[in-house]
Amino acid sequence: MNLHSSGNYFMWSPGAYALPGRVSAPRPTLAQESAFWGASARILAAIKRHRNMAVTPARTGPISDVLYSAAGNSGDMLWYKYGIYAWNFEVGTSFQPEWDEAHAETLEFANGLVELMRVARDFAKDRTRPRSTLAVAPSATPGMVDVTFSTSEPSAVFYTLDRAAPTYASTLYGSAGIREGGETLTVPAGTRIHWFSVDSAGNVENDYRPDGDGRNYRKGTAVLRAR
Repeated sequence: MNLHSSGNYFMWSPGAYALPGRVSAPRPTLAQESAFWGASARILAAIKRHRNMAVTPARTGPISDVLYSAAGNSGDMLWYKYGIYAWNFEVGTSFQPEWDEAHAETLEFANGLVELMRVARDFAKDRTRPRSTLAVAPSATPGMVDVTFSTSEPSAVFYTLDRAAPTYASTLYGSAGIREGGETLTVPAGTRIHWFSVDSAGNVENDYRPDGDGRNYRKGTAVLRAR
């Protein structure tokens, strides 16, 4: 774990790439990437819990994808030399904030660090794959419905609305806010939804391989069921 300011990023390896072409250091395997993504969902939710300040999806992911080449960073050293899962926290939006803001950032990212310790504890013993469900409810907008996901344990959910197979490049299901659960997606009735969930130990629902070739992802249609 590397904690410093600023930029409001949450990142992991690979952290460096070579020009031209942005050829990155070796990427984690699919299973290892599953662990990075699943753990990040828990850690970022804990950070947001303090005052509802989110690290956005655009600033979450491998360093070489969301930032710039950061050769020599400690996360890469831990990952490539010792095989240790490691993250880089970029705290806040300024290098030296005033005290009130600095104190608030300290508290919210302390939440993230505590959750990181829980992730490490759970990682060693978790072999259970998560399960997820899709719920559809009436929307206030004609022709639309409200959709939410729920999971059997804290997990990341990646989904598509265009019938494509979901991967780690697909949309990441987000939080609705402090202690409010997952966000509500308002989509046209009849929308076909494909998704999968992954927990913080890298266990993927249904043993799905989210590399674009797997087909055993979850599938559902956003329609209201007759009662």
